[in-house]
Amino acid sequence: MNKLIITLVLCVCMITTSTFGQEKKDRVDFEQRMDQRMEKLEKELALTPEQVAKIKAVNMETHQQQIKLKQEMQEVKLAKKEAYKTILTEEQQTKMEELRSAKKSETKRHCSESKGQQKHHHKKKK
Repeated sequence: MNKLIITLVLCVCMITTSTFGQEKKDRVDFEQRMDQRMEKLEKELALTPEQVAKIKAVNMETHQQQIKLKQEMQEVKLAKKEAYKTILTEEQQTKMEELRSAKKSETKRHCSESKGQQKHHHKKKK
């Protein structure tokens, strides 16, 4: 039980550390996209400067909440994976990893096929 707790704490620390640099990049990217969207909305909706400021504040707040939820979900998934390790045999764990890898491969293949179809579909419309 103590091993599980120590492992979970270490994993949470690793996730937190690795996501810190990514958060800064994501924040910059988000702010750039938000500014572009706000310029468009400002023109299309004839927003006042006060409305623009309020909408930006709402967007930033919800974005921060989404980041926090994403981190919490990563922690929950990691805790689940670690709990499985305490339940499954070595052989079962190996098989589980193989199943996960196969599923990831299938998802990537499906996503790349979907993107290809979307590009093809857009080309036809033009």
